[in-house]
Amino acid sequence: MRKKMNTMCLYLSKVSMHLREGHEEFCTTPSFYRLYRPTCNELHSSVGDYQWLMPDKYMPQKHLSRYLGAGHYRQVFRLERQFVSDSDEVIFKSMKRLPRGRKPLEERAAYNPAEVGKNFELYDDMRKDSMVMELLTSSPRIADIYSFCALSSLIEYVPTMLEDYVMPTEGYEPKERDTDDDRTPVNEYINPLEKLQMALEMAKGLATMHGHSGGVIANVDVQIGQFCRGKDGLIKILDFNRAEVLLWDAKEERYCTFLNGVPPDGSVSRLCDIYASATFFPIPLSPSSLLRAILYKQLRAPEEIIDAPLTEKIDVYALGNLIYSVLTGLLVNRNFETEKAHRRITHGKTENIDVDYFDSRSPAEMALVKVIQWCWTFDANERPSIFQIVEFLEDEVRKNVYSSQDVY
Repeated sequence: MRKKMNTMCLYLSKVSMHLREGHEEFCTTPSFYRLYRPTCNELHSSVGDYQWLMPDKYMPQKHLSRYLGAGHYRQVFRLERQFVSDSDEVIFKSMKRLPRGRKPLEERAAYNPAEVGKNFELYDDMRKDSMVMELLTSSPRIADIYSFCALSSLIEYVPTMLEDYVMPTEGYEPKERDTDDDRTPVNEYINPLEKLQMALEMAKGLATMHGHSGGVIANVDVQIGQFCRGKDGLIKILDFNRAEVLLWDAKEERYCTFLNGVPPDGSVSRLCDIYASATFFPIPLSPSSLLRAILYKQLRAPEEIIDAPLTEKIDVYALGNLIYSVLTGLLVNRNFETEKAHRRITHGKTENIDVDYFDSRSPAEMALVKVIQWCWTFDANERPSIFQIVEFLEDEVRKNVYSSQDVY
C-alpha cells in the first residue's frame, strides 16, 4: 500500500511540476520587480564600522547603539542618529556577525562567503525587503526606510513590540492558572475594543501590500513579531525579506501562484502519504525547495504545508493566528509538536474557541472570534480577501465605539 502511495505521490509531483512549467511561460513580472536603489554611501556615513555597535569602553555610560534582537538571518540595533530629526533613533538591520561562543565563523554567522548560491538568495531577499519598504513608504502602516546597502538597512524606529504587549507569558498558559478550563484571556488587561482596533490596524498593514497599485505583494511571513507600534501610535509592519511579488498571467488575466517550500518537519513522502487524499487542491511537491523553508509551525496555512501553489490568501490565514493571540494572549498549536501541528492544520483543525464564553463577555471579543474563524477558512479559494477583513473590522469598530459611548 505504501509503495503504491509513494508511486502516486511521485506521479502527482511530476504532473504538478509539468503544469507549473507550462503555466509559468505566461507569467510576467511587474515593472518594479527588480527595483534596486542602494544608498551605500549614505548608510556607511551614518553607521560607520562595527565600533558604532559596541559600548564605548571609555564612556561605559554612553552607548551609541543598543542590541534589540535577531531573526534567522539578521540582527537588529537601535542607533542614536540625528539625520531624522534633532534627536532621534533609528533601527539598523545587518547580517548576524557577532560572536557566539567559540564556534567558527561559518557556524555563528548567517553569511558565509563560501556559499555563493545561498548568499545570492540572501542579497535578493534583503533587496526585496528594502524594495517593498520603499514602494510602500507613503503608507503610515509600513515602517519608513532611510537607507539600504547589500545586506543592511536603516529604518524607522518603532519602540513598542506587540509581541511583548499581547503575549505576556510568551504565548503559553501561565503556570499560576487554577484550572486547565480557565478561559480568561492571558492579556485581559487589554480592553476588548483596543484588541479590535489592533486587529484592524494589522489588517490594514497587509491590505497596503495586497492593494499596491503596481501589483499584489504577499507578505508570506505574517507573525506577531513583525508588527510594532511606532512613535506616532500606529501599528506598522517592519520586515519584508520573505515578501513575494505576484507575477501576472496576461493570457488568463489573473495573478500567478507561487511556491514556498514544504516545512522542514519530515520527508516529502510522509507529507504525501498524509495528504494524497486531499480534494481541495492537487499535491504539487517540489523537493528542491526543502532547503530554503524556514517556517514556524504556528503560522502557516494548509496549502503552505504541502507546498501547493500559493496566493496572497496565505497572509489572511496567518492573520487569523495573530488575531487569536490578540484575543487570548496565546499562540496557536502551542501544545503540539511540529508534525502534529501540521497534521491538524492540513485536516482543517484549528484552535477551539469557546464562542458562548466570548459572546457573553463583550461584542468586541465576539467580533474577533468571528473574524478569526473567517480567516481560518480551509479552502483558499473560499477564504476572504484582506479587504473583506478590513471592511468587517472597520464596521465592528464603529459599532463598538458607538455602543461604548453614553447616548442621551
